[in-house]
Amino acid sequence: MTKIDTIRFLLAAGLGGALGSATRLGASLVLVGVQPQAFPWSTFLVNVLGATLIGVLAAISQPGHRWMMSPSWQAFWLAGFCGGLTTFSFVSLELALMWQGDNVSGALVYLGLALGSWLIGVSLGWMLGTRL
Repeated sequence: MTKIDTIRFLLAAGLGGALGSATRLGASLVLVGVQPQAFPWSTFLVNVLGATLIGVLAAISQPGHRWMMSPSWQAFWLAGFCGGLTTFSFVSLELALMWQGDNVSGALVYLGLALGSWLIGVSLGWMLGTRL
């Protein structure tokens, strides 16, 4: 890999990450009005969407599938956009706050639902992407 390729990948991932992060914030702002205080629905839903989307994009961009992406576009969409859209660090903060706020059962439910939903989302996205 050349220095130019490395710079191209970093720029693609950075631009995709900026777009994904802005999309996440926008979705959170839209959903915050319907979000009950006890459960962080906006983060949960955005992360399930992101997991599903990365499954679709990873499947359709594989060699032999219909939508071949260059390595730069893979960096933009997979590492950048989907990485910026989803947020493990914010989930970690929400879990810690729930735990420290004596909502241990809520934190454990959130953790279980989040991990399970992300795995299901990426699996369903992959299956959908292979069928496209």
